[in-house]
Amino acid sequence: MKRIISVLAAAVMLITMLGGCGKKPAQDNDSEQTSNSQDENSQTIQNQEEGESSGDNKNTAKDNQSDGSNSQTAGKADSSDKTQDSGKVTSDNNTQNGDGNGNNGDGTHTGDGAPSDNYAPPVTNTDDPGDIDPDEIGHLESDGEIDTRYEGKNDNLPYIDKASTTVSDFEITADSYDEKKLTLPIMKIVTGNGKDITSKTEYTGATVSISNTLKNYSLGNTVVDIRGRGNSTWQFFDKKAYKLKFTVKTDLFGMGAAKKWVLLANALDESMMRNYLAFNLGKALGLEFTSDCQFLNLYINGQYKGVYLLCEQVQEGSNRVNINTSPVGQVDTGYLLEGINNASPVDYKTFKLNDVNGKSLGKGAFTFIIKSPDIIQCTEEQKNFISDYVAKANEAIFNKDWDGIQKYIDVDSFVNMFLLDEILLNQDMGYSFYLYKKQGGKLFMGPAWDFDQACGSSSHGGSGYKGWYAGSELQWFTTLIEMPQFKELVSKRYQEKKTAIRGMLNTIDSTVNKYSFDFAMSNYVFNTFGDPNRWRTMYEIASCKTYKDHIIYLKTWLTNRFIWMENQLGVK
Repeated sequence: MKRIISVLAAAVMLITMLGGCGKKPAQDNDSEQTSNSQDENSQTIQNQEEGESSGDNKNTAKDNQSDGSNSQTAGKADSSDKTQDSGKVTSDNNTQNGDGNGNNGDGTHTGDGAPSDNYAPPVTNTDDPGDIDPDEIGHLESDGEIDTRYEGKNDNLPYIDKASTTVSDFEITADSYDEKKLTLPIMKIVTGNGKDITSKTEYTGATVSISNTLKNYSLGNTVVDIRGRGNSTWQFFDKKAYKLKFTVKTDLFGMGAAKKWVLLANALDESMMRNYLAFNLGKALGLEFTSDCQFLNLYINGQYKGVYLLCEQVQEGSNRVNINTSPVGQVDTGYLLEGINNASPVDYKTFKLNDVNGKSLGKGAFTFIIKSPDIIQCTEEQKNFISDYVAKANEAIFNKDWDGIQKYIDVDSFVNMFLLDEILLNQDMGYSFYLYKKQGGKLFMGPAWDFDQACGSSSHGGSGYKGWYAGSELQWFTTLIEMPQFKELVSKRYQEKKTAIRGMLNTIDSTVNKYSFDFAMSNYVFNTFGDPNRWRTMYEIASCKTYKDHIIYLKTWLTNRFIWMENQLGVK
């Protein structure tokens, strides 16, 4: 009997093995883009689209943010003057013509914005070399500790328990749900054959249109590719983030012509205000190349997806990060770098820094990605030049050599970025950040990016508003804030921009009140208020049962953060 059982068991095992032959493992769409993107190189020269040569520097304060008012691009939708024009969008002397009735500039007719029956959605590899987004790269998240060396234990400062707000308790119900009452611009995306967007590594062909806005910002049906994007947002939230890629450079909402755009979902941030505030404040502080942004309502294949924040892709270009990278091969050219904690990108030229006197940049192994010039154009001589330059800056900082620091870095940009990250207590500051160097110039910090885990929104760092968070993550800032020369500049800059900094409180109320119906509609679709099981939520956030609760929490947190920082920096 035992022999019969053994024979049967062996037969079952053999059948199982044979049945699995030839099967391919299912593709993991949530796999991290950089560490699993070998086949991105197949796109290389054909899709090498950064012909965005240097031109005039981008106006980083064109929306007059210095007074802290909500005059950012999101305020450009004026309901008193909403008309759709022919949808003509000028893109570097290339004109896309759409008449809003499905007649595209390429001669095709797509009915009500849907691709024609013979339109086959292209499937492409994820992105061109040099264009991976910062929050899509595989990384080891930090534990979010806050440096308490400077934290006052019993400082007796006038902290508040609850901020005031003019935001109402208005909420959408099933009876009041009405998409016809939306006031923000409306972006409609229709994919080929109605295909769902399920991958953040492959683009899907689609058309896009923009309406419900000023005539100059309307866009007729235009061909575009779309894919998912992000790391935690893509994995843990129903409200997904997306990336758009046009066939020609296209100007959206007056932000400058470019091919690539980002739709931030703000899924973790239930106030939907943190990234918006960060971009506004970055401009007010004078951080060069800070992204413009625009709130809008998003539809995909006819389904309402809620309020999104349209932003610029961080990339080299005349309307983006305007650094001169020509002529090709020149050693002291423009460079765009990204520092990533514990990542192993495969489609970039990279370098790492040696420890200085036992000090390293962060808790993990920081890798610097050379995003521009990209992997195709970047020579070994260029890689050696920029890695050596950053190494010298690193040595100067950790040796507290003020003369060397001033020689290799643009101190003002480090001061401004330090303030932006610290005022908002950005929990991602030690995981990813950008640097750039203009041709023949110094090393700059920026552009700013990724602030949804800020202002006490995440268990990754907690709800506290005291302490220098940069001290536990980004060791450059730890060292610099200990130097009296740097701290004096930080204090002076805060004092100069105090009106704009504190003006964020008014910006919150005015922006939310202006678009209260839209925010309420979005919250109705993705209502997660009070859910204790959301990714990285915590008691203080889960206790917010309404949108107004989230606004009060955010304003309370910011007010107390201002009080603590102003005391630390001696700001009057």
